[in-house]
Amino acid sequence: MVLHGITNLDEGYVPISAGFDESAIASYNDHYVALNVWQPPLARQKVGIGIIDSELFPPEKLIKSEFFNDYLIPNEIRAMACAKIGGDKRYSFSIATLSDRADLDVKKNMADRLTGLGPHLKRALDYRRKGSYDRAATELGAALFNAVDIGFVVVGDGARVKTISAAGQAMLAKNPPVRISPLGRFGFRDGQQQAVLNGMLERRYAGPKVVSLFSHGTKLTLIRVEKDRISLYFEGPTVIVLMERLGGGATAFDPQLVSLVYGLTKAETRAVAGIAAGKSVDEISHEASLSRETIRAQMKSLYAKTGASSEADILRLLKFRPSH
Repeated sequence: MVLHGITNLDEGYVPISAGFDESAIASYNDHYVALNVWQPPLARQKVGIGIIDSELFPPEKLIKSEFFNDYLIPNEIRAMACAKIGGDKRYSFSIATLSDRADLDVKKNMADRLTGLGPHLKRALDYRRKGSYDRAATELGAALFNAVDIGFVVVGDGARVKTISAAGQAMLAKNPPVRISPLGRFGFRDGQQQAVLNGMLERRYAGPKVVSLFSHGTKLTLIRVEKDRISLYFEGPTVIVLMERLGGGATAFDPQLVSLVYGLTKAETRAVAGIAAGKSVDEISHEASLSRETIRAQMKSLYAKTGASSEADILRLLKFRPSH
């Protein structure tokens, strides 16, 4: 299966393959996807119709291309049949079969098989792309739904809003730094912040998984949800946007929420819980039956993930006051 970027050729990749060397797939994803001469014309084809390579791109031009000489030939690819199974203004979803035999009958047979599968593949794609609401909600966990004074919005492919919490809806009614268009698309009023969100919604995004922004007295935490290649192919990327008004006094400590925002391990969550409760390293190590050195190592990892350099930084970051 292949994803082809229409507005940005570099966005394409192969999430699912069979009978192909992994290094060849990696090479395609990293470089040759943008040079694939078959994909742009395939994106303009009707959905569910099998088609062969020579019907997409003239063979006499293909043999002169970098894609043919540097990728197809070294990987012993002589023929291709494919079918578009869906798409939108930015992406084309397709399935392709490749062969080392440049035989017209073989290619047409492959194309006919894809035509037969086309309607079923389209239905499967539509189901996965349109049916991700519940999965996105589950990804958040109960802690987020019950968080007090922290609004959240689940944003999917194309910046479409998948779901929004009651607290998030209340915040949107008070002229926040974010907005939702009449078509249900989420966006920031600030152009630079919007660029950050756009980047995190790219399918091949490789930046930080958690980004914190501040605007108009609001802390905005963007969390890129981890997905396997197949889910990413069908559903597209998902970004959780947490919205928290600043200057409103202490916030109740929710270790599950903090763990989700900063991607903490259980040990790091235990460490931040101890800091929030005003406990010393000795107290935390005693309660956990671990050495001081182990707890200090966990705190060092905690600092690295949150960008803090001391326990005081953690308290300021989370707006906690120690209990004693």
